[in-house]
Amino acid sequence: MKFKRNIILIITLLLCMQLFATHKNAGTAGFQFLKMHYSARALGMANAFTAAKDDVDLVYFNPAGLAKRNSSAMKSNYINYVDDMNGGSFAFVMPYTEQMKAAIFAQYLNSGSMQRTIIADDGSYAFDGEFSASEMVIGVSLAQTVHEMLDLGVNVKYMLENLDDESASAAVIDLGLIHQTQNENLVIGASIRNIGLQLSYFTEEKIKEKMPTVLAIGANYTFNEKLCGSLDLVRPLDNDVYAKLGIEYEVVPIMSIRAGFDSRSSDYRAGGTFDAMSGLSAGFGIRYKRYILDYGVASMGDLGWNNQISIGYSL
Repeated sequence: MKFKRNIILIITLLLCMQLFATHKNAGTAGFQFLKMHYSARALGMANAFTAAKDDVDLVYFNPAGLAKRNSSAMKSNYINYVDDMNGGSFAFVMPYTEQMKAAIFAQYLNSGSMQRTIIADDGSYAFDGEFSASEMVIGVSLAQTVHEMLDLGVNVKYMLENLDDESASAAVIDLGLIHQTQNENLVIGASIRNIGLQLSYFTEEKIKEKMPTVLAIGANYTFNEKLCGSLDLVRPLDNDVYAKLGIEYEVVPIMSIRAGFDSRSSDYRAGGTFDAMSGLSAGFGIRYKRYILDYGVASMGDLGWNNQISIGYSL
């Protein structure tokens, strides 16, 4: 009976996200790099990670998930993204008190060199040298256990984005919660990311960019000691609602395999060779003593592949 009530609660919460819906493709915010996730483990599960717990990478999804961490740990992640973009991240979390955990983290992404296209005097397009784009984020996290069934968390982040010879910056916060339901196998999480304001501008006219605020709610269910599944419903305020589904299975005590699906797959389909794989992801993780190695890959159709590898260490 409790299980049925929890399922009804999840469905109700997921449907409530629709109350924030607007017309399709209603607008586009700036600082889009803030929406990216840096986690090979999560990527293998299609980034359905809002209700996960006790992983350093939760600083990028839901800081409340750090609250149950009992030891210090660090993790570094490398991203090989579409169109030759490369980036990485580093996070360190430590217990501050028995009930409070703290973390610091940094992320970066670089586009590499791209050809600059201009409109010539005759109205045609022409190439005019090269340019690049990059972004950097630094932040701090605090997570607090307020009840044995409820954890809260907050991130404070500073972002600097460079485009050719111009740059802009912003300060944002993330808020999150984790609820352990009466069913010990079911965890519910929610977060709102990238609430903030712009600090500096790309142009002298000080054209203001909207923040890429994202609401997410998720559930994580442990089926048995080897298998768990996650479901997220995500609502970027500048785009449509989409869902993410992931599973993780422990093959042997030191190794897990993962798979997932991102419902935005239709956005990546362009009639090419890899259309059928759009939105699919997979990965694996190896834990040996205090060391962790994770790998994840996700298909973005003919746009390319998102590859990530993480190395972690528990102190």
